[in-house]
Amino acid sequence: FDTQAMRFGSLIAENLTRTNSDGSVGPGLAERWEISGDGLGVTFYLRKNVNFHDGTPFNADAVVFNFERQMDKNHPYYQYGDWVWYDWMFSPIIKNVSKVDDYTIKMALKKPFSPLLAHLSISAFGSIFSPAAIKEGKDKFALHPVGTGPYKFKEWVRGDHITLVANEDYWQGRPHIDEITARFIPDN
Repeated sequence: FDTQAMRFGSLIAENLTRTNSDGSVGPGLAERWEISGDGLGVTFYLRKNVNFHDGTPFNADAVVFNFERQMDKNHPYYQYGDWVWYDWMFSPIIKNVSKVDDYTIKMALKKPFSPLLAHLSISAFGSIFSPAAIKEGKDKFALHPVGTGPYKFKEWVRGDHITLVANEDYWQGRPHIDEITARFIPDN
């Protein structure tokens, strides 16, 4: 079930990096990055002119917010998520994430970790969501996620289907398919 949810979720929310069709890691919401010589820091240069589905801008503040709410148990929006995967995958590695300027962030690491960029490309683990939508939705946000991806969330009828619609303002251009519906088949 996680694989299907992650595949569908990746159409709604994007990550700093993405996995290319050949398995290599490429740019996502980060256009490029630089790894420090000691392997303990990664500077990400973020895409400009990208908006979340709710119209709010994607920027360094949004990235820092998304990571901090998963890292800091005292963050006011930590309680509105389940961070088991984050704790397992990133907590032993990421020391902190800080804003350098509006479109640059720095990720400080506890130790060098060669698969970091690949891990950041995994849907749900490194996905960036709208801070405004998280703050507004709180515990209901998971029922109406807001990202930057090619499709916007339309509806979820539990046990029946999820429907997404094309993001007219997607930074890579509008998708060719207008609407996608995934139906749940309880007995494969």
